Amino acid sequence: MFQYKFRNCPLEFDGISPFLTHLSADGHIDDAGSLVLTFNESLPEHKASEHVSLLREYMRNLKQMDTLYQLIDTEEIDDRYEDHAEKLDLGFRIETFGAFGSGIHDTTGGCMELIEEFCKEKENSLYSARALDIGTGTGILSLFSYYRGIKNITSVDISLRAVISALHNFRLNDIADSIRLKQGSIADIDGRFELIIANIFLSAIEEIFDDIFTKTVQGGTIILSGVKVEKEQSLFRLIDRYPSLSIKKKLVRGEWICIYLKKE
Repeated sequence: MFQYKFRNCPLEFDGISPFLTHLSADGHIDDAGSLVLTFNESLPEHKASEHVSLLREYMRNLKQMDTLYQLIDTEEIDDRYEDHAEKLDLGFRIETFGAFGSGIHDTTGGCMELIEEFCKEKENSLYSARALDIGTGTGILSLFSYYRGIKNITSVDISLRAVISALHNFRLNDIADSIRLKQGSIADIDGRFELIIANIFLSAIEEIFDDIFTKTVQGGTIILSGVKVEKEQSLFRLIDRYPSLSIKKKLVRGEWICIYLKKE
């Protein structure tokens, strides 16, 4: 069993405890004010070490923005840990924290434009619409969807770093209790959705597309991106296998395409 102790860690244990499930660890604050983590027995030591690094990085970022967290570590905080949060024109803050989704990539912008399209289409029933953000990264598309009026959102990513990044950003914007966040794939998510967003590589879309189709309600919308223009025919061939799907809109942003699909 692998155990790790953070010296002089935050006494606000509630700020750390939401991460423990994702870290495959149990934890407590000892009498000296240190956070003691005990990792799941089945977790290899090299993976536990990686999880420790992610948590350390998360707390270093927090130190820059929240005086409640007074982490004192043996290492100096170097430039890459400086607070680089930006106040975006979108109305919320994002710290990339090593995950994809700063807001400047062409695929992110394209997805946001298509999410706006969905929000206008569902204006009268938007509050009850269920959305699934696959490969959430920093959580930027979930945040954008939430602030555009979609309040029933599930975010999922296979990357632990992305899950920690997304939770950090949801907390940064005071909506961590409003979005369901899970480490895993679409296969780990129950339910069906009016909107499914997948801004991921073509190979990943191909692998999970049957699940995407099945978990989209009749009349629902699928937004796809992460596919380069040169690969669009491969994506179209995949879509053609599902006769009830129709392409309502295609955007080209730089070398990337973004697709708005309806399940008729």
